[in-house]
Amino acid sequence: VMQQGGEQLSLDGYTKDQQLLPQYLHSLGQSEVFRGREFARFDIRREPSGVLQFRLASQAMEAKDE
Repeated sequence: VMQQGGEQLSLDGYTKDQQLLPQYLHSLGQSEVFRGREFARFDIRREPSGVLQFRLASQAMEAKDE
């Protein structure tokens, strides 16, 4: 989700394989859209089903659905 003309950004995702998450985040950093962008918040939690839920946010945002 991009807000305020792209200045604020949040990205939510899910993965079953925790080893893929660092690779995914690295590949995001290589893309033009995310290159040079800093994130102020990184949340990660494991769902009861075993799936990892993660959120990146460019600013510290109020947590949703916690």
